[in-house]
Amino acid sequence: MTAPHILCIGQFDSISSTAIQADIQTAQLFGVHAYTAISGVVAQSAQNTHIVHDIPEDVFMAQIHSVMEAVSPRIIKIGRLGSSKIMKALGVFLDQGGHDTYQIVIDPAMSDSDHIEKDALDVMKRSMIVYADVLTLDLKDAAILSGTKIETIDEMRKAAEILLSLGPSMVVLRGDDLSLPSQDIFDVVADINAIEIVRHDRHAPATPYNAKAIVTLACGMASCLARGLSHRESYDKARAYLGRALETAPALDFENEPLRHFVGDVG
Repeated sequence: MTAPHILCIGQFDSISSTAIQADIQTAQLFGVHAYTAISGVVAQSAQNTHIVHDIPEDVFMAQIHSVMEAVSPRIIKIGRLGSSKIMKALGVFLDQGGHDTYQIVIDPAMSDSDHIEKDALDVMKRSMIVYADVLTLDLKDAAILSGTKIETIDEMRKAAEILLSLGPSMVVLRGDDLSLPSQDIFDVVADINAIEIVRHDRHAPATPYNAKAIVTLACGMASCLARGLSHRESYDKARAYLGRALETAPALDFENEPLRHFVGDVG
C-alpha cells in the first residue's frame, strides 16, 4: 500500500531540528512521505541565526512544479517562506487554482524575520491564509497577523477570532510562550463552530529555541490530515506527539535542547 504524501514548503535548517528536516522526520513517523520545496537556507545555532539565504523565486517555483508533475500530494504544508518575492510567487500558484486541489496547512513563522515587509503580510493574508484549512501560529505570529497584543488567554481568544475571519477553516494558537502563574500550557483551537481553550502539561522549559521547534505541530497535523483524520483529530494527535517529542528531547552540547522527533509509534 502506498503511503500518503504531502508537500512541505519551507527553509533548510543547518541544525536539523526545525524547518524542512523536522517536517521530513515528523511525516515519516506518521507514516507519510514528505516531498519538499526549499524557500531558503538558514545557517543557525540553537542561540543565533547567522545567515538566511532566500532561494530565487524561479528556482523555488520549479521545485513545486516538479513535485506536482510527479505526484499529486493531498496536503501542502507551508512553513517559513522568507522574502515577499517567494510569498508572491506561491500566492500566484494558489490563486490560479492550487488551493482548489490540495488541503493547505500553514505555520508562517514570520516572527523570526528581522523585518517583515507590509506587502509580505498582505500576500500572506490575501493569497495564503484565505485558502488555509489549518492555520497554526505561535503568539508572536498571531499578534503580527491579527494586529493585536497577546498577553492573556482572553487576548488569545480575540486574536483567534480575527484570524478565523481571514478565511481558514481552523486556527490553532499555541500558548507555549504565554507567561502564566501555572506551569500549564493553554492553546486556543478555533473553527466556525467554537473557540476552545485546551490545556496541556508543559513538557519542557519555555526557551526561545523550543518555541521555534514547535512548528513541528503543523507538519504533524498535515500528516494526520493526509491519513484521513478530521481537523480536530489531527490537532489532538499532533499535539500529543509534540508533547512527547519535547519531553524526551536529548541533551546536546548547547543550552537549549531540540525536539526528539522519533518518539515511537504515533498510532
